[in-house]
Amino acid sequence: MHSKWLVLAIILGFILFIPNVFGANEIIYLRGSSSQVTIDSNTFNAMSVVSPTSNSVKETINITTEAGIHELRTWYTADPIGFYTEQSFVLSGPAFLYFSNIGITNDTGTYRWTIYDVNMDDYSETEIIQSDWYVLPTLESSHETFANIPSYTIPVGNYAKLVVDYNANGGGTLQAIMDEGSDSQTVVYSSSNGIQYTINQALSTALLLLNTTGSCSVVCDSNNSCDDSESSTIDTCSNAGGCNSACQNIDSGVEITCSSNSDCDDTNSLTTDSCLNPGTESSSCSNTPCTIACNDASVCDDTNSSTTDSCLNPGTCSAACSYVDVNVDPDPVDPDPVDPDPVDTDEEIICSSNSVCNDNSNITTDTCVNPGTISSYCENSQCNIACSSNDACDDGDTLTTDFCANAGLCDAGCVYNSCNPVCSSDSDCDDGNSETTDVCAGAGRCSSICKNLPDVGNGVCDVGETECSAPADCGVCGESISDIYELACIGNSCKTTIKLGVCGNDRCESGENYFTCSADCVPQNIEIDASFADTFYVRGETVQLKVTLLVDGEKVSDAGVKAIGFFGTVPLLNDGKHDEGTRNDNIYANFITIDTAIEENLYPVTFIVELGGVKSEKTAFINIVPKLSFSVDFDKEFFVLGDNINIGGKLTLKDKHMNLPLDLNLSFNREILLNQDLNSANGNFSSNYRTTLINESGDYIVTIKATDENGNVGVFEKTITVLSPEATNFLIVEIVDTNNTIFEKGFEAEVSVTVKNIEGNIVSDAIVEGQTNGLKFSFEENDSSEYVGSFRIPYQTQSGDLDIKVVAQKQNKQGSVETSITVNDAKINLEILEPKRDNFLAGEEIKVKIYAVYEDDTPLVLESISSIVGNEIIELKSIGNGVYEGIYLVKTTDEGTVSVTIGLDDGFDNTVSEEISVDVSGISYLYYLRIYGTSIGLLLFAAIITVVFGYGLLKKRLGINALRNKEKQVLETVKGIQTQYFIEGTMDKKVYDVQMEKHETKLQDIRETIKQMASKVKK
Repeated sequence: MHSKWLVLAIILGFILFIPNVFGANEIIYLRGSSSQVTIDSNTFNAMSVVSPTSNSVKETINITTEAGIHELRTWYTADPIGFYTEQSFVLSGPAFLYFSNIGITNDTGTYRWTIYDVNMDDYSETEIIQSDWYVLPTLESSHETFANIPSYTIPVGNYAKLVVDYNANGGGTLQAIMDEGSDSQTVVYSSSNGIQYTINQALSTALLLLNTTGSCSVVCDSNNSCDDSESSTIDTCSNAGGCNSACQNIDSGVEITCSSNSDCDDTNSLTTDSCLNPGTESSSCSNTPCTIACNDASVCDDTNSSTTDSCLNPGTCSAACSYVDVNVDPDPVDPDPVDPDPVDTDEEIICSSNSVCNDNSNITTDTCVNPGTISSYCENSQCNIACSSNDACDDGDTLTTDFCANAGLCDAGCVYNSCNPVCSSDSDCDDGNSETTDVCAGAGRCSSICKNLPDVGNGVCDVGETECSAPADCGVCGESISDIYELACIGNSCKTTIKLGVCGNDRCESGENYFTCSADCVPQNIEIDASFADTFYVRGETVQLKVTLLVDGEKVSDAGVKAIGFFGTVPLLNDGKHDEGTRNDNIYANFITIDTAIEENLYPVTFIVELGGVKSEKTAFINIVPKLSFSVDFDKEFFVLGDNINIGGKLTLKDKHMNLPLDLNLSFNREILLNQDLNSANGNFSSNYRTTLINESGDYIVTIKATDENGNVGVFEKTITVLSPEATNFLIVEIVDTNNTIFEKGFEAEVSVTVKNIEGNIVSDAIVEGQTNGLKFSFEENDSSEYVGSFRIPYQTQSGDLDIKVVAQKQNKQGSVETSITVNDAKINLEILEPKRDNFLAGEEIKVKIYAVYEDDTPLVLESISSIVGNEIIELKSIGNGVYEGIYLVKTTDEGTVSVTIGLDDGFDNTVSEEISVDVSGISYLYYLRIYGTSIGLLLFAAIITVVFGYGLLKKRLGINALRNKEKQVLETVKGIQTQYFIEGTMDKKVYDVQMEKHETKLQDIRETIKQMASKVKK
C-alpha cells in the first residue's frame, strides 16, 4: 500500500512541474481551412502555435473592396486558454502582425487589427488592443505592422480573438494568402524585434508575434516618400506603409529633367514652379508668374474696426490676408465711482498680467510692465523678426538649402540644410574605366551629377553630352544674359539662373539690407516704442501721441506714421512742432483732445508705420477715467453722541486743484441730516455737523459729489461710527500693516496690533491675546506702543488663508479685530534609504524604504504611504520615526528599466515626490520557486515520502537481520549451557534449570519479534 502512494506522489510532482506560462517571442500562426474552430455554432479559421506544413491547404482571402470600414477576416484560438496547461495567458509589450503575401490593387486603403478576450459563458468580448491604421501595400507584398499591448491576462477557459479590418475607397481587390505549403521552400521573416524567423515548408503564411521587443518605424508609404530629388533614379517603396517598408533608388540610365515640382525651383518667389510629365524622358519645367494676393496689410483692409488686418507672406505666391478679432477688455478698471476709503487717490491699475495686454498680433511681444501696480502699463513691442522669406536666409552658399521657418513671425529663424552633392570635382566621378571621360556636371551645386562619357573631345556634341558635361564639344555654359540673369549648370543641364550677390536681382541676399539695397530688401524689423505717460486721462484733456522708431537698428526720419483709435485717424509728424524733438530725429508725435462724451474704458490705440512697402503696427492702451478725486479727513476715528463731526478735504482733477460747487450730505438710516452746498476754494473745502444726545448711535454716511464742465465726476462716500456715551468702554484694536503676511508651516508667524480708546489715544498695559484654529497665543507690548504676538504654525494646517482673531482688554474695556495670513506648504525632506542596488532579477524582492521629515527634522506621521513601482501601487507601512517600508516582487514583465516613484501627501497640502529607477535583467531562481513553488513542494513531498518509507523498510530489514544474529548468539549460549550440564558435568541441576528458562524465554521473544517485523515488511 505504501509503495502505491510513493509512485503517485512522484508522478504528481512531475506533472505539476510542467511550465505553465508562455515564453517571450511567442509565434501564433493565422491558419486557413486546415485548422478551424467552432464558436457558438459558427466556424472560424484558427490561431495556432502549430505552423503550416507542406500538406496545408492554401487559404486565399480575395475580396472586392467596399468604401468605408469592413472586416477582412476573423480568427479564434484553436482551443480555450489553458486547455492543456490550466494556466491563464499573459499578453504584454510589443506585438507584430506579419503577412508574407498581402496587397491591394485598383484601389487604395488601410488596415488595422484588434485582439479581444472572449468569455465563453456569454460570448461577451473585451478589447485588449487595437493597432493603428497601416497603409495597404501593392499585391504580393510582405507586410509587418505593430501594436504595443498593455499587460493583460486572458483567464482559463476564454478564447482569444483576432479581427483584421480594412478601410478603402471601393472597387478594387484586396488579397491575402496564408497556409500555402511547399516541400522545399521557406518563408523568411526578418522582424523589427531584430530576430529572423524561418518558417519551413511554407510559401505563404501569416503570423502574430507576441510578448516580444522592438518597435515600428515606417520608412515610406508610397514611392513619393522615397524621392531622392535625383531625376536620374527610379524611386520605389517596397512593402509600403509597413514596419518593414524600405526605399530603393535605382539609376534609370535616362536623363530626366524633373521628377517633382521642387526640381523646377527657379529661386524666384514670384513664380509657380511646376514639373510637367514628372519622372519621364519628356519631363520639363514650367515657371509661371503667380498672382500675388497682397503686398501689405492695406490691401487686406475689410473696413471692420473690430479686426486686425494683416498680409501674411507679403509679396510672395503664398501671400494671404489675415483678419484677427480685436479683444478689448470692456471693463478693465473698476467702474464703481464710490471710494470706500477715507482718502481718495488716483490708484488706477492698467494691467495685472501680460494676457491683459494682448493686441492679437503675432508679430508683437505683449508685456505688462509693473503688473498689478498703479504704475502698470502695456507694451506691445514688435519683435525682432529674423526672416520673412527664404530669400532673407540666402547665405550665398550654393551647397546649402536656405529656409525661413515661421516666416514673418516672432519665432522666425533661418535654417541652413547642407546638401551632400554627388560630386564636387571630376575626380569624384572616376569609374575606373580608362575609355571614358569622368565629368562632374554642375560642380559646386547641390544638383551636381557624375557623367562618364566615351566620346568627349571628338568635336561632336553626342547623345548624353551637354554644355555642362562636355563643354569642348557642346559649348560653354556660363554666359551672362543681363545684369541679373546668367546661364549656369544645374546638374547636367544648362539653365537660366539669377546672378547671386547683385543688387536688383529680387533676392535680398546675405550682406544686403533695406539701407544698402532697397531694390531687393525690405525692412526686416521695425521697432516701435509707444506708450502713454500717465496712468489715466480725463475728459477734455489734451494727450500727446508719440512714437520712437528704429528700423533694422537704424534711426529713420522719413517713415509714414499714423495712430488709429477712438478719436479716428491722426498722422504723427516728425517736424519738431509737436513737442517731439527735432525734425530730423526718429520721434513722431501729434496731439488729441479727449472727447467730453467718452465713456470710462481702456481704449486701444494702434500706431502704424509704413516704410519701404512694409507696414508694422504696435498697439498701446490709453486708460480713460473721467473722475475728480477727493481727499477727505475726519478729526476722529470714532465719534460719541454730542461730538462735533468736522469734515475737511481737497478736490483735484489729477494734480490740479479745482474750484467747483460741491454737494455734501450726511445721512443716517437713509434719512438726510445735512444737505449742504459748498465751494472748493482752490480745491479746499470744510463742513461740520454737531450730534446731540437725542440722535441715535450707529453708522452715519457722508457723501460728497462734484462735476466739472467736461463731465468729469467725483464721488466720495464714507461710513463713520457714532457711539452712545455708554460705549466709552470700547477699545479699538487695529492691525499694524507689515509686508510679511505670508508664512510657511512649521515657522513662527508674527502679528502686531495697536490698542486705542475711542478718543484715538494709545492704550498701554492691556491684556492682548490671539487665537487661530484652536491655538491661543499672547501679545507683548514693545517700545513703539505696539503689541506683538507670535505662534508656530502647525504642520497640520491647511494651506491658504488662516483666520486670526485678536482680543484686547483693560479693566472693563474690551475690543477685538480679525485678520488673516497666508500659509504656504511646508517642505518635506524625503530620503530613499532602499533600494541601494540598481540591478534586480525577476523573482527578487525590491525593498522600498524611505525616511520622511519636515524641514525641522520633525518625523512625518502617517499610517502608510503609497509608492508606484512600474505600474503597480505598493503600500509602505510606517515603522516609526518617519521611516516607511514595503516590498515589491519583480516580475518577468518588468524587464528593462523600472521606475520607483514615492509621492507623499500628509493630508494638509504638504507634498513631496521622488523617483529613482532600477534595471531588471534576467531571472532569479527565486522566480521559479515562487512560480513553481507548489510543484516543487509536492515533488519534495514525494521525495520525502520515498525517503521516509524507504528508510522505514530499510530499518525494518536491518532490524530483522540484527535479531537473527541475536537469535544465533542465544542459541550458542544455550548449547554452551547444555554442554556444561550434560557432557562436562560442571553445572548443577538448579543452575541449569534457571539458565535454560532464562535463555529460552529470550529466544522465544526474539523469534516472535522477527515474525512480526517480517510480516510488516511484506505489506
